[in-house]
Amino acid sequence: EGKKTFLYAKALELANINDKKFILKWYGSEKLDMRKIASIREIFSSYGSLEYSHELARKMVEKGKRFIPRVTKNPKLQDVLSTLADFVIERKS
Repeated sequence: EGKKTFLYAKALELANINDKKFILKWYGSEKLDMRKIASIREIFSSYGSLEYSHELARKMVEKGKRFIPRVTKNPKLQDVLSTLADFVIERKS
């Protein structure tokens, strides 16, 4: 799809000039093939942008979960919201 995500932005921030050029040229390109996709994934992984994104998401969810009691006083609904928040960061995309 070529969406400009946080993962994409973090990789561009951390990548060396050659990897940055590769990402800018191929990410979202209509001529993207499986080999280039694998290369982009490897770049994202090698600079730690995937792990950084996961950790940031985890921290944001934990911070957000502290506000659940303000949203509802119902313990069952609090549990549902907490479980949903955990699911969002744990799911595989």
